[in-house]
This record gives sequence, C-alpha cells and structure tokens, in this order.
Amino acid sequence: MKASIKLILSAVTITLLISSCTIWEDGIRPSKHYITRSYNIGDFNKIDASTVASIHYVQSADSSTSLEIYGSDNIVPLIKVYVENGTLYLTTKKNKKINNSGKLKIQIKTPDLHAIYFKGVGDIYVDSGLRTQSLEVESKGVGNIKIKNLVCESVNINSLGVGDVEIEGTAQTVTLRSKGVGNIEADELKAQNVEASSMGIGSISCFAANKLNASVKGIGGINYKGNPEHKNLSKGGIGSINAIN
Repeated sequence: MKASIKLILSAVTITLLISSCTIWEDGIRPSKHYITRSYNIGDFNKIDASTVASIHYVQSADSSTSLEIYGSDNIVPLIKVYVENGTLYLTTKKNKKINNSGKLKIQIKTPDLHAIYFKGVGDIYVDSGLRTQSLEVESKGVGNIKIKNLVCESVNINSLGVGDVEIEGTAQTVTLRSKGVGNIEADELKAQNVEASSMGIGSISCFAANKLNASVKGIGGINYKGNPEHKNLSKGGIGSINAIN
C-alpha cells in the first residue's frame, strides 16, 4: 500500500510540474543584461503574487515601505506592480509570457504583513523574522514558502498547490489545511492550539502544546509534536495521524 501511495504522489507531482513548465515554454527568454528597478508604491500589508520570481520579504524596523525588482532588462518591465485595498499585486503584464525568469528577484519591505497569496512559480522567503498579530498564507502555485522566526497570535495556512510551506516560530492559534500536493511543515511553529486538516496528497506536521483537532480525509497524513492535553483525532482516508514526540 505504501509503495502504491508513493507512486501516486510521484506521478501527480511530475505531471503538475511538467504542466506548469509548459505554460511558459513559448515565452520571452531573459537577456544577460541585468537591472534593478525601484517602485514608488502605497502602503500595504498583504502580498498577492502570480508571477514567476523569487520573492524575499523583510519586515522594516521603521514605518518605511519599499519594493525592488532585480532581473534581466527585458523581463523586469514585464512585471506589473500595483497596490489595491491594502494588497500588493505582483503579476505579469497581459499577453506577455516569460519562458524562464532567470535571476528575477523581488525584494519587499513593509512594517507589517498579514497575508501572502501565492499563485505563481518560484519561492517566497521570510528569512529575517516577522512579528505580527495575524498571518494568512495561501499557496496555489508551484514553489515553496519559507517563513522563519514568526511571532504571531493567529496563523492560517492553506496549501492547494505544488510545493511546501515551511514555517517556524511561535503562535497562539494555528489552522492548517492541505488540499494539494505540497506539504505543510509547521512542527517548529510552537502553537498552543492547532486545527489541522489533510484532504489531499500532501502531509502536515505541526506542534500543539494544549489542544489539537486533526482530521485526515485524503492520502496525506498528519504528524504532531507537543503532547497536547486535549486531542480530537479523526481519520477517514488512507493517510495516518501520528505523534512524533
């Protein structure tokens, strides 16, 4: 049974990755001349990314907001940047297809961040820590999201795409939902109360010190740490729920 599950996981992942690559196969190829462009933008505390790039977020120590894009001189102008209702949108201009983003890197700084919505191809990094009241992460793209040193009251993670969400830090309440192929790796996010639901192929790892509600309805499993005092475990699929202390 385990061998069959692994074969299913491999087949689905490869198919989705190939499909994602073919989207840009006939697009514009990046030049070997690189530029950095800075943008004058309004305040925002949410990021919605649907382009092809490596995105790096840093929480600013003051109230400053900044955005820089580094990449090939024929690719950077194709990235559409705008702020609407407190959300920064990063997209590719209409009717423009990028064959390979090359070294495209987007650097973002804001005093606060409440949400990351990822629908593109590439990785998102929050490496320098983030202190905020609440954080929502939704991954529908192809690539990983990595968040380190988070200090937060409430965290909500929804994984619907291909790629992993890795998150470390502390939180009071955490909600984790996996419906895609990628994993949610949150066993280094020290939380008091966790609600975890696996309905897809990807698995979930988490840490709950007080209360854990965990349900499995798909192939992926849930592994938990923390020895929670209150547990409600529900298993209806092939996947398992296991303590890994």
